[in-house]
This record gives sequence, structure tokens and C-alpha cells, in this order.
Amino acid sequence: MVSTRYWINAAFFLLVSSLCLGGSAIVQADDTVTTLKQGQVFTDMKALEAFLAPDGGSVSGSTIGELAGIGEVQAISISHTEPLMSLQIALLTHDANGSLRVIAQTMAVASGYIEAAIRIERGSLFIDLDAIKGAWGAYQFKQQADGRFRLIGIKLHRASDSGEPDHDLMAVVDTDFNLVTGKMLFKREGDPRPLKAQVHGPACYLDDFDFDLYACSATMKTSDGVAAEDLMNTP
Repeated sequence: MVSTRYWINAAFFLLVSSLCLGGSAIVQADDTVTTLKQGQVFTDMKALEAFLAPDGGSVSGSTIGELAGIGEVQAISISHTEPLMSLQIALLTHDANGSLRVIAQTMAVASGYIEAAIRIERGSLFIDLDAIKGAWGAYQFKQQADGRFRLIGIKLHRASDSGEPDHDLMAVVDTDFNLVTGKMLFKREGDPRPLKAQVHGPACYLDDFDFDLYACSATMKTSDGVAAEDLMNTP
């Protein structure tokens, strides 16, 4: 007989999977938590943390690196515990007097099931998301001539299993997506669909990023109307 614990775990897995596969299921938290906005200036990190503290906000991660066209910046991730779990990522520059200036930021979103890490490499900001077993992605942003940080690349891994106690693997899709050219390359197991695709659609930016695994992929489509996110998901 299958244990009660198994069914509880299975139900939780299916719930989280449906959130991930059904598009953005993350709630914007701007109206309920203290968030950072472009142009804000803080005397130092202690002042920034004091600004976030009233509703349980804190800096949960930080990295420093060189961004193309800007120079050295500090990327931070912010977690809130009240009134709901939420997440935001911001980019800071250090002024000559030592103060910190917010130059860009993501949306603040309520997210109890996703983990995010930040890194700066090759002149770009990378946000790495890990949602559940079998789902993770890396999202590359680079500053454009207009000063905004555009999402230019996604590498996403999706795997699905049978849902049975033995969890037999049914399909795997690895996507390498260049959002500037619209070119998509795939590695597929248990999925007979093509290994290449070409899509087009509007550009997406850091200030609209909501930590969805399929960020920007619903609005970019093939010439016959298939959304990029459908090609990136397991069948």
C-alpha cells in the first residue's frame, strides 16, 4: 500500500509543477513589502538594510563584478519574511563618497517555492533559478544603449516523470535561447519535437522580470504562432 506520506509529497509536487508550468504564478509584492527603486541612494549597506527591515526585509545574497558599459557594480538579492515571503534583485553602484545608488532592479514578487542566486560574468548579470526537482534556469541580462538591462539569454532545464511511485523519467528538454536573435536550440529526451526553432517578439527587461521560469517566452512566438514557452516545456 502506498504511504500517506507519499501522497502528500506527490500532491505537493503536482501543485508546484502546475504553478511552474502554467505561466507566471508569482504574485507581485510591490504594494505589500518595502522594495528598492531605481535612483534611490543610501549612505551605506547598513542604511539600505535599515530601510528594508520594518517588514522583515534583508539582503540575502551579494556579489560584485564588472558589467559592460558600467564598470564595477554590486548585485544583491533581497528576501522579505513579512507579510509574505518575497524576493527582489537589485544592482548598486558605489559613488565616490561611498554611498550606494540603485541603478536597476527586478520586480518584487511573492515566491515561496523558488530559489534565486546572482552572479556577474562576461559583463552580464546572471540570475539562476531553482524551482523544484527537474526545473532550473539561468537568465542573462546585459545593459543596452538606452541604459536598460535586457534579457538576452535563457538556459532552461525541464524534466518530467511518470508521477508513479517509481518516478520513471518521461521526458527532458534543455533549451538554449538567444532572445536577441530569437534562435532556440534544444536537447530532447523522450520528446520527438524539432531541435531548433526561430521565434520573434518584444524585448524583455530586468525591471519586468518576475522570476518565472519561462520569462519572456510567452510573448515570443514562431511564424505559425507557437509560443516559445511551449517549445521549452516537456510534452
